[in-house]
Amino acid sequence: MITVGDGVMASDVTEHTAWRCGQWWRVSWLPGRDLTLYEADVALILAEDVARGDAVQSWVKHRIEDLAEILRLSPVTAAAACERAPQ
Repeated sequence: MITVGDGVMASDVTEHTAWRCGQWWRVSWLPGRDLTLYEADVALILAEDVARGDAVQSWVKHRIEDLAEILRLSPVTAAAACERAPQ
């Protein structure tokens, strides 16, 4: 589950986080990239799906593809980035 509070988003499934940086948001697995609140939320949902290891299930695979597209990434690139330790 993703929790939001005081300019920070965290998950109980993955170590990845998002934080407010001025008018933008940053996500630990997308260092240096400015995101909207919506994109930051999408990025954490995607990180949760990858962390759970559910990508082999058909519906999750399609959801990862859709979420990666919102972030303008390929599913393979997004999944690989999510598997790296937070920066």
